[in-house]
Amino acid sequence: MATWRYYAMPSGTEAVSGCNAVARFADFGRGRNGGGGACGGRREIKADRLMLMRKWQLRPMKRSFSVRNVSSEHQQKVKDPLTQQEESPGSSHHFPPDASSIASSIQYHAEFTPLFSPEKFEPPKAFFATAQSIRDALIINWNATYDYYERMNVKQAYYLSMEFLQGRALLNAVGNLGLTGAYADALSKLGHNLENIAAQEPDAALGNGGLGRLASCFLDSLATLNYPAWGYGLRYKYGLFKQRITKDGQDEVAEDWLEMSNPWEIVRNDVTYPIKFYGKVLTDSDGKKHWIGGEDIKAVAYDVPIPGYETKTTISLRLWSTKAPAGDFDLSVFNSGKHTQAAEALYNAEKICYVLYPGDESLEGKTLRLKQQYTLCSASLQDIIARFERRSGTKIKWEEFPEKVAVQMNDTHPTLCIPELMRILIDVKGLSWKEAWNITQRTVAYTNHTVLPEALEKWSLELMQKLLPRHVEIIEMIDEELIRTIVSECGTADSNLLEKKLKQMRILENVELPAAFSGLLVKPKASPVAVSTDELGESEEEEEDTEQELEPADGKSKSVKEGIQGKKKKIPEPVPEPPKLVRMANLCVVGGHAVNGVAAIHSEIVKDEVFNDFFQLWPEKFQNKTNGVTPRRWIRFCNPDLSKIITSWTGSEDWVLNTEKLSELRKFADDEDLQAQWRTAKRNNKLKVASLIKEKTGYIVSPDSMFDIQVKRIHEYKRQLLNILGIVYRYKMMKEMSASERKEKFVPRVCIFGGKAFATYVQAKRIVKFITDVGATVNHDPDIGDLLKVIFVPDYNVSVAELLIPASELSQHISTAGMEASGTSNMKFAMNGCILIGTLDGANVEIREEVGEDNFFLFGARANEIAGLRRERAEGKFVPDPRFEEVKKFVRSGVFGSSSYDELLGALEGNEGFGRADYFLVGKDFPSYVDCQAEVDEAYKDQKRWTRMSIMNTAGSYNFSSDRTIHEYARDIWNIKPVELPDGGWAAYTRMQLHVSLSMRIISISNNNVFVDLMKITVAATHISYRTLFRTILILAFFLPFIFILTALFTLEGVDKCSSFDCLGRRLGPRLLGRVDDSGRLVRELHKTLNQLNRDAIPEGLKLPDSFSQLVSEMNNNQYDAKTFALMLRAMVEKFEREIRESKFSELMNKHFAASSIPRGIHCLSLRLTNEYSSNAHARRQLPTPELLPVVSNKSYHHFILSTDNILAASVVVTSAIESSLQPDKIVFHIITDKKTYAGMHAWFALNHVSPAIVEVKGVHQFDWLTRENVPLLDDVENHKHIKNFYHGSHIAEANLSVTTTRKFAFMLQARSPKYISLLNHLRIYLPELFPDLDKVIFLDDDVVIQKDLSPLWEIDLHGKVNGAVETCRGEGEWVMSKRFKNYFNFSHPIIAKQLDPEECAWGYGMNIFDLRAWRKTNITETYHYWFKENLMSNLTMWKLGTLPPSLIAFKGHIHPIDSSWHMLGLGYQRKTKVEDVKKAAVIHYNGQLKPWLPIGFDHLRPFWTKYVNYSNDFVRNCHILEL
Repeated sequence: MATWRYYAMPSGTEAVSGCNAVARFADFGRGRNGGGGACGGRREIKADRLMLMRKWQLRPMKRSFSVRNVSSEHQQKVKDPLTQQEESPGSSHHFPPDASSIASSIQYHAEFTPLFSPEKFEPPKAFFATAQSIRDALIINWNATYDYYERMNVKQAYYLSMEFLQGRALLNAVGNLGLTGAYADALSKLGHNLENIAAQEPDAALGNGGLGRLASCFLDSLATLNYPAWGYGLRYKYGLFKQRITKDGQDEVAEDWLEMSNPWEIVRNDVTYPIKFYGKVLTDSDGKKHWIGGEDIKAVAYDVPIPGYETKTTISLRLWSTKAPAGDFDLSVFNSGKHTQAAEALYNAEKICYVLYPGDESLEGKTLRLKQQYTLCSASLQDIIARFERRSGTKIKWEEFPEKVAVQMNDTHPTLCIPELMRILIDVKGLSWKEAWNITQRTVAYTNHTVLPEALEKWSLELMQKLLPRHVEIIEMIDEELIRTIVSECGTADSNLLEKKLKQMRILENVELPAAFSGLLVKPKASPVAVSTDELGESEEEEEDTEQELEPADGKSKSVKEGIQGKKKKIPEPVPEPPKLVRMANLCVVGGHAVNGVAAIHSEIVKDEVFNDFFQLWPEKFQNKTNGVTPRRWIRFCNPDLSKIITSWTGSEDWVLNTEKLSELRKFADDEDLQAQWRTAKRNNKLKVASLIKEKTGYIVSPDSMFDIQVKRIHEYKRQLLNILGIVYRYKMMKEMSASERKEKFVPRVCIFGGKAFATYVQAKRIVKFITDVGATVNHDPDIGDLLKVIFVPDYNVSVAELLIPASELSQHISTAGMEASGTSNMKFAMNGCILIGTLDGANVEIREEVGEDNFFLFGARANEIAGLRRERAEGKFVPDPRFEEVKKFVRSGVFGSSSYDELLGALEGNEGFGRADYFLVGKDFPSYVDCQAEVDEAYKDQKRWTRMSIMNTAGSYNFSSDRTIHEYARDIWNIKPVELPDGGWAAYTRMQLHVSLSMRIISISNNNVFVDLMKITVAATHISYRTLFRTILILAFFLPFIFILTALFTLEGVDKCSSFDCLGRRLGPRLLGRVDDSGRLVRELHKTLNQLNRDAIPEGLKLPDSFSQLVSEMNNNQYDAKTFALMLRAMVEKFEREIRESKFSELMNKHFAASSIPRGIHCLSLRLTNEYSSNAHARRQLPTPELLPVVSNKSYHHFILSTDNILAASVVVTSAIESSLQPDKIVFHIITDKKTYAGMHAWFALNHVSPAIVEVKGVHQFDWLTRENVPLLDDVENHKHIKNFYHGSHIAEANLSVTTTRKFAFMLQARSPKYISLLNHLRIYLPELFPDLDKVIFLDDDVVIQKDLSPLWEIDLHGKVNGAVETCRGEGEWVMSKRFKNYFNFSHPIIAKQLDPEECAWGYGMNIFDLRAWRKTNITETYHYWFKENLMSNLTMWKLGTLPPSLIAFKGHIHPIDSSWHMLGLGYQRKTKVEDVKKAAVIHYNGQLKPWLPIGFDHLRPFWTKYVNYSNDFVRNCHILEL
């Protein structure tokens, strides 16, 4: 049975989980101020706390035990644990965690929390086991955190967001726990690397851009700063999408981050809440509302721990998943065959959490989005309210709800929190409207993140009425309250002002005023067509910014008015009624007590433009909270080299928690030692990115180039288009210069893009395609080389950012001024010493102030100029810069491919119209931008100046920590305070002791501060009397020395060969009794009997035992004499001989099937490369490049032809040929493959350059000549019935095992391989037609390796012959295939006997020199066809299927023998092949079944092949081909 063994380990705790704060593995100890008391100093929580690690020992035990959890039972009443004093340093014993105990925890999870099969401990399994081990460490802290909050009943902040872009959690978690080194050592002991294991973790697909990343940074800071808080979001199964880059631009596929589950999350099956949609609202006699009917689903909680840095505080990110009750599955409908209909309710529920931001072009898409938002709001609020009620006990004071709860809405997505909280308070809890509204307004706050129309959401009132009827009633009442407030503030004297205010501020747009205010605005009768264009414009959900309406162009509005008046005289045309909408942003402002922007300039725009009317009404609501990012993830963990430098020069790691320490770097900015270290760290990071780029795109970039990066969501206002047009201008300038001029003017630059375009955002997707098209051209331009590279990194996410940002040198934040709320990536780049180029937009303004104007490259129009510039454009006054016009013309010239960019560039042209007129001012800012980029080049040339600027950026980034932002939110909006877990209180559970009683009958696990037994193990007693024990000891004391001496004596005589006490007794017994066995006589008698029986026949029907033990048993039972025993023995031996021979044939069969199958690794390689071909433009680049196409038919080059469907084998042939050649620049490889392998084969050689050699890859489907008319053998093979039986029938049925030798049987099996009816295998017979421009080629099989220069083969004079080959009848090897014609043909067949000589010498296929010019003068191909068909007609009786026999006939008389050293065959057959001989051969050939890429290949011969496999290649490594 499994027994528990507990150790006080130096690595931490392994405690048995109870129902409180006790889990299995934790890093617990003192609070934030370290070990010296409750106050003073920087906190230090080192990983040196007591951990109890559970170890398993499987062994039988006679003692039984019972386990009783007593942690929740009645205990001695304790003093208030919250006020307990800390123990003195000497009163507790702490043990630092070590690698061994952590390794034990990982092994435990690998074995007992299995998600994988037990056979292997590969990286994915190691990742899950490691993550579960870390989660153990978090669970105790996690539970203790909320247990403590519960007991203290503290106010908590609840952060609701549709996005949480977490990134990978493993390194962040171990870093925050201070266990990075311990886990690295532990995994090293287990044969793995921490960094590699961390790379196995997929990014959590819970967000897309800055909104989600900001939310995640906030959670990290909340935990680190010990603020009581929760995060709430949705658990998206498929995320936004996984981005693939193809020749057509961006493709979207579903994220797969949950396919193997998420080790960090814990499903809370007991935390579920009902969510309702549709239905209707009824009013009872008391006036109470009831929302009934409709669609009901359940929201289920999944919790993810968020650990703080150097603190025990661990908070929750609670994610909601949706499902329907099992009862909604209609079993009767399902059984009737309507399967989809039966599961419709389940699907409708589950799909709510399928995708982040589902497309909303359709009504269904809009409905799904609204369902998502309501699910988040409703489930979260029900959870918050349930927690409040639980903590309040029996007497709930709802007026105190805002004193315990702060709800923050991250943008407008959670706006429905407001009507939902009202609904619950009024309809469910019975509060009055006034009470509920007061509570709601004091509880909820709103963060605005943008001024873009699509972010200021507007929902169809009709849709919302249908989906959420009760909420619309509440929103209408809130809107009425707002109207009443506006009227009260503005009065009714100025009706125009009142109308304008109502139009701007109302929550319901295009909705008639409530009845109570119907007579408020008296409007004159108007024509049905006299509708203002302003009103029509506002009906669009994604109309342009309100600033256009606030500042109409003079003259323009007049002309519009005149045009409208003119229409009155015409025949009236019906005008569609504008849609009725719900303005979610307005509802947020009205329903919340605080509204904040996220950067200084943004907050001013919010007050002055977006919500100006609200600001005038409630100025106290509006605040600024400049965003920040966590320095833990974004410097400390992602940039360890830079972190070490900062720590060294600032004197401590205090900067990780107190980023103001970064400013101390300013005084060292000119220090040469610091600058040298700084540049080294940056280059190390650039090397990592260079590897990433090669892995993701196939492009090779120089780490000595400037890394210029723009990574963010693809959007017109973020102006990736301006960046790429600037690059095009740079490229155009380079092409117009000489090589020396280019080098002098431009610094080498790698321009890196990353980001996703929303699936339905057509213009953004056009930008992605344009970037990749430019890259495909520029990156292959030999004139440019490393001076300019353009890279689009596909599927940009947090993990990619953690590599790109530390390596960045220039980062582009170039949005149109006034349109970016803040941005957070600019802060991350600055923190990592990257210099920014940008406009005065968002947080750029504050970053520039902090880092210094000289350390920021500024260009472009200012925010207050934008409206005027747009008016200027509309009036036709804008004159574009000539350089901008040149760039557009250059793009349209076709230099970047055949695609049309008219629609893309059309948005930059014209003066008016939707999607035109350069709304984002790309043309206006272009000249300023390119001039600024020239300044960048000049600055980069002075590396000392550039490094100083880099240091100043890091030093000036101190103010952009999310810690600072969270402190401001907590103080100014949420009114919450830090709550630290005290050591003496609940944390006392973490210091546990193991108590074992003297009688061994009671084992207790308890803490050492509070007298609580967390667990007792009572062991049942087995009584042993002292008298019995004493006698046993006396007997053992007497006998043990005697036995030891005897054993030692006989061990010297060979007794040690015994492996059991039984054997030892048999050997020692006779000697101790003086007996000696005369075995010689017995042997002689047995020999005599066997000789006699050898001449006699074995009787028929003799019943034989199945084993030797059975024979001995029967001999004892039947009293066999010696003769009978010998007869039985002989018969058994002969029987076993037959079985052994049959097993050999079985082994051959197994080898045959193994050789015919595709190894998993090679199949994986093909699939991955095929996928890469579809998603990576670089994998589809033309082979060879256009300028090298003439070489493909140039007869002066050495042309090799390789026909194969094995990508790895092809790479080995090509690589070995090039590396062995003395003239690699003369080599041209023509690789022919089948249609299914073509994409993968092309991708391999497109991504793995073989320069200076040239490679052409073609599929058989790309040869026009290969038709059924020209290749008749295909029809012959397919139509021949016997061939189907031959391949698909029983392989063993035709084999006569009694007469066939194993060698012949092997040949029979080899001939049955399906490859012999494959067109690829017959292609060599069509070489003259397939390569009409070539005269001489070398044809290679894919199972060869080239070890010497083959150039001399082209000098061999074939003397008019067609085929230069090695004759196999001259060899000395016993197993080197067959030698003569008799080994291939059936000479009992009359035609074969008449036409062929059995002793004629055969020759080898696999390395042949073909003179195609001589071949074209012969009828070799026709002869081949004739004999192939004859064999089919004779039912394969002339020879078994294969390509060599008909070739032997077809090439008869056309063979020129070459020296045997050129081609050594048989490495796939002959185990005894000498390694020395192999080394001497020019070409070695693994012909036969035992290919080197198969597990059955010969181990001593495989290295000659594997030496040419690039195991560092990511595709090869990820497919585990090394593990063959």
